[in-house]
Parts: sequence; C-alpha cells; structure tokens
Amino acid sequence: MSPSRIVTGLLLAGLLGLAGVADARDRAPGSIGFGVPAGGLAAAGEGLASAGVYDAPTLLRSLEDGGMSLEGDTAPEKSQKKAMLYSAVLPGLGELYLGHKSRAAVFFVAEAAIWTSWFVLRAEGNSDKNRYQDWASIFAGISGNREDDDYYRRLGNYRSSDGARSYNEAVRRTARAIYPSDREAQEEYVAANGYFGADAWDWETEDAWNRYQDLYQESEDNYNNANLALGLLVLNRLVSVVDAALLGKRYNTESSDGSRSSLEWHLGVDEEGPGASLTMARTF
Repeated sequence: MSPSRIVTGLLLAGLLGLAGVADARDRAPGSIGFGVPAGGLAAAGEGLASAGVYDAPTLLRSLEDGGMSLEGDTAPEKSQKKAMLYSAVLPGLGELYLGHKSRAAVFFVAEAAIWTSWFVLRAEGNSDKNRYQDWASIFAGISGNREDDDYYRRLGNYRSSDGARSYNEAVRRTARAIYPSDREAQEEYVAANGYFGADAWDWETEDAWNRYQDLYQESEDNYNNANLALGLLVLNRLVSVVDAALLGKRYNTESSDGSRSSLEWHLGVDEEGPGASLTMARTF
C-alpha cells in the first residue's frame, strides 16, 4: 500500500474514533447518530481530544464573544440557517454553534484528513511525474523535461516517434484521411502535428517502455485520487450542512408525532483510493 493510503487510513481511523466518542456523548432520544463501529476506535478519538485537536479554546472564545452559547440543548433558541451557513464555510462549525462539540470534532478531523490526503496524493503524483520524465530522458533519447502532458502520454502509447507503427505514422494516416488528394496539405499537417528533431524518441527496450507506462499510470492515479479528495471536501460540507439543519430543528423543536431523522455517513480508504457513503433515514 502506498504512503498516501497509509496516511489517509490513519487519519480516517482517528476520525472514526472521534465518531464513536461523539456517538456516546451527543446521542440522546431522537438525536442523529453516525454509523460507525463502537469500541476500540473510541480510544483514538479520546487521544485526539487530549491532544487538543478539537478542543480549540480560541475558536470557542470567538464563538462565545459573538453571543453563541455552547452549553448544550438547554440553551436559548438558535438559528438553524446560521448553523447551516457555518457548516457550509467549515464542516463542523454549525455543530459547534449548536453545542455539539464532539460531533463538530468528527467533521473537523474529516476536513483535516481529506486535505492531508489531497496534499499527499498531489505530492506523490508530482514525484511520479518527475520519475517518468527522467526515465524518458534516459531511455527514450529525449532532451530535457517539458511541460507537455500530451507529449508524455504519447511517449507511453508509441514505441517510437517515427517508423513503422510510430506516432508520426499515425499522424500521416490522419493527414491522408483529412486531405486525400492534397499532398501539400498532408505534409503541412504532419509538420505541424508530428514530432521531429529534439522532440523525437525511440525507446531502447520493450522493458524500458513498459516501465515508463507504469510510472506514468501511477502518477495519473495519484492525480485522479487527489481530484476525488476534492470531491470529498464538497461532500463533507454537504453532510455537515444537513446534519446542522437536522440538529438545529431538533434543538429548537420536537416532532409532534414522535418521528426522528437520522444521518449516517462513512469514510474509508482502500487500494482504489478514498471513498465515502451517505445514508439518511426517518423513523416513526
């Protein structure tokens, strides 16, 4: 497993531990519960709490200075819309405004874990990119590195730039298809789209070419997973906004028919990268 998977997994283990603590401290009749396993992971949450990850005095003081009470469900009525807005800005802030400190910690740690995953994945993608560029310089005969993603993608798709089954041969076939009876236009098209001179390449061996393809794909996978992490940042905000909305409604009123809503969400990391799931239910 790559370092990015390990780092992300450790951070999410802490997140799940905090979720267990939140479940024990914040759950009350009709309250919203996070669907995470109870038991051993709660210790991870307590460790993060003792380390000051979510007990942030400065943040709490700033909220109190703004007239927000953090004393729990017995405090005066609070704005549901304000809680939702806070969660949209920073997941967990709406929960903190409503007095659910442990629940807020879950979202704070999730945000930190996802951002850390993004930075790690981007760093690994850049590292792999440097490796495949250097590999091409050594074994494909190109001069120096360049900022041209299409060029490096074609290095992996074609064994050489010219000759049989080469990239330039594919360009010539395209030119003949576009300009079937105009030889001059064909030559201009090839000159504009082919690779010649310093841009030409020819892989020394099949093994060197295959190794380049592996390095290129590893870099692309890391970049794609980094983009997925950005999607999880959006998801974390959406979940926190919904959670704050449900908490705010329950904070101020109780359902007359005894119904209650629940929101469950899960984050995880496997060999395919980070992932998440969200479930909302209403019981009567």
